Amino acid sequence: MLSTGHKRSINLFLVTAMAGMSLGYFTPVVYAETTETTQQTQTASPLTKLEIDGVKLDKEFSADVKEYSASVVNEVETIKMLVEGNESASAITINGQSVLSGTPAVFSLQSGENILQIIIYDANHAEATYSVHVTRSAKVEPVTPAAVANSSDTAVGNVSQTTSLPGTNSSFQASLIRTNANNASQSSTQSMSETTQTVSKAKLSSLKVSEGTWDSSFSSDDYTYHIAVPSDATAVTIHPTAANQGASIKIEGGTTKTIQLDNDNKTILSVVVTYSDNDRKTYVLVFDK
Repeated sequence: MLSTGHKRSINLFLVTAMAGMSLGYFTPVVYAETTETTQQTQTASPLTKLEIDGVKLDKEFSADVKEYSASVVNEVETIKMLVEGNESASAITINGQSVLSGTPAVFSLQSGENILQIIIYDANHAEATYSVHVTRSAKVEPVTPAAVANSSDTAVGNVSQTTSLPGTNSSFQASLIRTNANNASQSSTQSMSETTQTVSKAKLSSLKVSEGTWDSSFSSDDYTYHIAVPSDATAVTIHPTAANQGASIKIEGGTTKTIQLDNDNKTILSVVVTYSDNDRKTYVLVFDK
């Protein structure tokens, strides 16, 4: 049996021990709620201006309207087209020809409908396409009064060799026949010359790449192609062939035919064919990984 002094000692010991014990606290971890940011789809940067010097389009230009038309008389053989892109525009082509934003470019017109295709590329390699249909009226030939001998021998424009003009001698008639024949020959030659001037010689007869699947077969009159390549492809070799011996070819402003592909999803390359200062075409290749 413990004495009163021993009980006091034991109680004092228990109180001291309990007072010396430390208590632990648990603090819960609060995690901040996160939200996903939806990546916006890249869209092509539109044109900010499209004009033809001295020619009115069928509708006022708007960046969202992609097709226009206009008409000119036959005497108009060429037009000056001006297009502008915003600051993010990286390249602009018209019918495959590279043009500078804000600088007029000259294009020849044939009689009838002429289609001008405008493609603008932005810094993200997206593209937007516009088209302008310009109709040049047909040439009206002047009508020369017929030389009438009788109702069965009437000729319009040229004098028939069998037509006899009253009151003139045979030498004058022969001279008139030769003059009309020469005029007809000169008119035909001039017409052929005008037609020849509108045909570009700055074209490719073939265009091949070392690997990739084309979206369409190559044509010398089509200037933009998309080519699918493997995701691990790092370079391609381009093999262009000019349609005319006098034409020169440049790839991306250099001379090498092997081009390194960008690490992103698209690589845009230009193949420029030049026959003369006023005759140049650009073929655009878009490689998609």
